Amino acid sequence: MERLGFIHEKLDIKILILFILRRLPGAVEPSTLVDLCVQCDDGIGYFDYSDCLVELVETGHIDEGEEGYEITYGNGIVNMEAFAKALKEEWNVTLDKASVNMDIDQTAKLEAEVNLTWSAEEAGEDGAAAGDDSVIWSSSNESVVAVDEEGNLEPKAAGTAVITAESNVKKGKKAECKVTVFDQYDIASSTVSAAGATYTGAAQKPAPSVKIRGTQLKNGTDYTVSWKNNVNAGKASLTVTGKGSYHGSKTVSFTIAKAKQKMTVKAQAKRVRAKKLKKKNQTVKKAIAVKGAQGKVTYKKLSGSSRLKINQKNGKITVKKGKKKGTLRMKVRVSASGNGNYLPFTKTVTVKIQVK
Repeated sequence: MERLGFIHEKLDIKILILFILRRLPGAVEPSTLVDLCVQCDDGIGYFDYSDCLVELVETGHIDEGEEGYEITYGNGIVNMEAFAKALKEEWNVTLDKASVNMDIDQTAKLEAEVNLTWSAEEAGEDGAAAGDDSVIWSSSNESVVAVDEEGNLEPKAAGTAVITAESNVKKGKKAECKVTVFDQYDIASSTVSAAGATYTGAAQKPAPSVKIRGTQLKNGTDYTVSWKNNVNAGKASLTVTGKGSYHGSKTVSFTIAKAKQKMTVKAQAKRVRAKKLKKKNQTVKKAIAVKGAQGKVTYKKLSGSSRLKINQKNGKITVKKGKKKGTLRMKVRVSASGNGNYLPFTKTVTVKIQVK
């Protein structure tokens, strides 16, 4: 017969008998004690078991009375507790399902299993014992789904809740199951999606797609839509509210992206008299025309004549004094920083200054 657990010799059987009796509140009938021992290891032989029981009575580890067998306070408990110090209990709670999807008019049941195992570290063997397998059931959201003491689920409304089964003996040892309740007529159970939009200055009202269990609902017939914070760039929201056969509502967000700037940048040719440049630097205004800029505008010289420089803030160009005539060129990058509704923008132009 297959050997299970740690039962390999008579000493193991004696330890098992003492361990079981130590955990019981009082005397146990002979037939019950046999059943408990066999539950732990069905490889126990009846004659070996009987011999061990007689020897434990003879050595004073257990008493045999009218109500059955009971561990003694002296040899029995002292020896058992010494052995128990070498045992490491391990409790494990499992559920038959990790998640459940159900309609509001359906019922379901969860099955919990509680296992107690221990390892005899000194002997290097593993063992198992039958413990209290009862659990305490609870729901994280009873307004969505309730659970009774038998693990029966009662859906209340569309939504999600976590059902927990916790060992009645070993607190903190538990298992969880995520339960999702669907209501085919509740918009809260629907899948709502909406495309993003781009800022235009007007209210953005993207039409959502609303489905329940794969069925496409119709705007105006099955639901209505309202929007919020849907003008400026950023996060906006829309709310779908049931209509006709449908009830409830659901709110989802969508994004309004920043718009590209319609900024224009043009370089205009300018002239400077050579006669004036012989005496001092000359300032040229409006050599670069900027329209429709959003945000702070700045100017940066990228390359060109060493006689030209540009003011980064206002775009005014300075022509350094000198006698040489001709055309001076400078490449300038014009940037607009953008703002809450517009993206940054840059454009490069070439400025020409004629010295005559």
